Amino acid sequence: MAIELDSSFTGFLSSKLEAAQVMLFTGAGFSMDCKDIDGNRLPSADKLTKELWELVYGGDAFDSETSLTDIYGLANSKKKNKLTEFLRRRLTVDSSTIPEFYQNILSAPWKKIYTVNIDDLCNAAERRFDLPVTFRPISGTRPFTPNRSNTSKPIIDVIHLNGLIDDIPDSVTFSLQQYSERLASQEPTYHQLVADLSSHPFIFIGTKLDEPVLWQHIALRGHRGGRQFKELRPRSFLVTPSIGRAKQGLLDEYNCEWRKGYTEDLAALLGAAPFSSAGTIGRTAHQSRPRHHAGSIANVGDLLANAKARDAGLYLSGDEPVWSDLRDGHTIHRASDTALLATAEALLRNTDTQELLLVTGTAGSGKTTAAMRLAASLSATANNCFWFGADQECSPYELRRMGTALPQDAILFVDDADRFGSEITSVARELVSDGKLALLVLIMRAHKIDRALHLARLDAKVIESAVPQLADSDINSLIQLLDQHNLLGRLKGKPLGVQFHAFSEKAGRQLLVAMIEATSGKRFEEKIVDEWESLSSDEERNIYALLAICHSLKFAPSKDEVLFAAGEMANSSSRNEVLNALDRLTNRHVISWNSTANTFRTRHRFLADILLTELSARAAIGAIIGDLAFVFATKVTASTPRNEPCNRFLRRLLNHDFLARAGSVEQARSVYQRVETLCSWSFHYLLQRGSLEVESGNLRLADNYLSQARALEPNDSFVATEYAYMRIKRAYEEPSSPTAEAQAAEAIQILREQIRLRGLTDEHPYHVLGSQGLAWSRRGIKNAQERLKLVGELEMLLKQAVSIHTSNEGLKTLLRDLQAERLKLGVAV
Repeated sequence: MAIELDSSFTGFLSSKLEAAQVMLFTGAGFSMDCKDIDGNRLPSADKLTKELWELVYGGDAFDSETSLTDIYGLANSKKKNKLTEFLRRRLTVDSSTIPEFYQNILSAPWKKIYTVNIDDLCNAAERRFDLPVTFRPISGTRPFTPNRSNTSKPIIDVIHLNGLIDDIPDSVTFSLQQYSERLASQEPTYHQLVADLSSHPFIFIGTKLDEPVLWQHIALRGHRGGRQFKELRPRSFLVTPSIGRAKQGLLDEYNCEWRKGYTEDLAALLGAAPFSSAGTIGRTAHQSRPRHHAGSIANVGDLLANAKARDAGLYLSGDEPVWSDLRDGHTIHRASDTALLATAEALLRNTDTQELLLVTGTAGSGKTTAAMRLAASLSATANNCFWFGADQECSPYELRRMGTALPQDAILFVDDADRFGSEITSVARELVSDGKLALLVLIMRAHKIDRALHLARLDAKVIESAVPQLADSDINSLIQLLDQHNLLGRLKGKPLGVQFHAFSEKAGRQLLVAMIEATSGKRFEEKIVDEWESLSSDEERNIYALLAICHSLKFAPSKDEVLFAAGEMANSSSRNEVLNALDRLTNRHVISWNSTANTFRTRHRFLADILLTELSARAAIGAIIGDLAFVFATKVTASTPRNEPCNRFLRRLLNHDFLARAGSVEQARSVYQRVETLCSWSFHYLLQRGSLEVESGNLRLADNYLSQARALEPNDSFVATEYAYMRIKRAYEEPSSPTAEAQAAEAIQILREQIRLRGLTDEHPYHVLGSQGLAWSRRGIKNAQERLKLVGELEMLLKQAVSIHTSNEGLKTLLRDLQAERLKLGVAV
């Protein structure tokens, strides 16, 4: 039979296939046209039950009351080896027996394939046909993503919810009870499935959904909710020859439509126009889809010309600037803009020395807007200005590669440059010394400069231009612009002097703070928290809070990532309610949506920072961080590239300093415990968990985690430094221990070696050795001469450190402490 078509179905499905956004979900019936390696058709559940009965009881009459659950459990208990051998042969597909029609289905550009089957049909099909895609099998019972990057074809993940053939006999799922237990537990595969069911169209094939477990998967989409909720779940389709009327009505509740047909009919449909051409386009889209959200450097002229217009009120009420804001006059021309342009033009005229322009300012001061205006001004006279935005992701290597590929005499702006950490120093030095760039402009927050930029290693003259407080002329222009767009708030209609006074009181603060406080009459922090508290539902507050965490940590999550985490927090029976909450926040411009990357963030990173700080003070953020960490721990495996954005974001989330600031030590521990089974392979996870225990004083537990981290990554400098910190701290905390002296000596030796290896680029080993060595001398060394000798050696090292890391005030303070200690000991001796 042919699958019934209509223009709505055809248009929707073909467009989604072109974008490679459709998921395939296969039931047991999908594989039953294939044969195993012994020439038998793959079994149904009933057939497999009888075969396992025979394995256990031989020729005894079959008991019709026997369930697959019971007989499998009995076989695994009594005849485990025979069961394993039998099932692995029974579920291994003989590729030569696969009917031709499977080629059309398995050539389609599915975003992912979910299956309840354990057989290896997809990979057998790769051996049978010259497919234009390749499959990466993933076990739902032991999630681990194997690396299949050595192929030029699009890679499609095939998630076997009940396990793979290699998981037989103990890590596969056969029973309803096992399903229920897994759905109730913190299983990452099912959590990801829930998010995908809520955000992507599915085609279900190979089932009538008579099985309670398969119906349970459909139900994961959730009901629409009340009439007040729009239907935002994408349409999905069940392809099966027949279905009961009541079941069909229930499908409608989950926005899933029944289409009459068999597996072979779906294959014929996908092989015919317009779906075959949609598949070709979709495979191209799938292949060109980056492995992560890699950013790109863009021509400023193109950014200005192509920027989508938006309401002026968005920028003027707190959104981060976009290029249309400058083009369409939504920003003021500040007095400092003229000086910044003059500085840049002078640097461009001076070709004798290598120079770097640093645009700095406090959070919300308007530094990005100032840099964008500078770029627009320079671009007006020469088409060689390029911009790398704060919302784009790439590794330091990719930034350097893109920078060196720019045309001769290009001007490159890098916003939020401190996101690359201290590696931005090396990238900047190499880009400047290459000689191709006419000027490199880095934009970063003022308090991040010393940590990110090591001036002694730049080999270039650095000109810093700090965005100042609002000038009087700036205030007048801002009042005029806000009034023009009816955004003066409580100041509307007041005399100009009153308006000016309200702004001048705030003029010593950031531009963003001044705008919001002056027009609302509330403290900036109070206004941000009020906005969060006034949201209409828990779903909205949870989404806003999790986006604040992400944006503060310089990450923009995708739609399915937001749904994954927000669905966990809301514990909602209707995922559509979460979708509606996300839709409301976007439409009301409470949050921002990047339609190209399909990612979300708060309106401004400074707003995110403030909300994160305020919620942390209320101890209201720990659970949300735990949910976020769980979401991204499911997406990162040992084979995930270190610079992949999800991997970088997970490392930031698990940073012990961040977790300690965001809540209590107990909350931080609960986050680590939440992801323990998913991250036990990661030395970084063990390093951060051990570091938390070092800071909290539980040194025996810290020793356990850091020793594991050292075993996994013995050459990592951060692991070595933290391990040494823990060892010397244990020594002076337990100075009477017979091993204390040996522990301190080991730690000092490790730290000296780290200084030798990394002292020129990393001040941390100096600081640990100086501070902890001083503590050991005071509490662990009784002989005054030996104490004086150690303190003298530490003083010499710290002098060396200060000469290298000239702007580090902590090292200078530590040096003074050591000098004072040496003088005191000298008098005593």
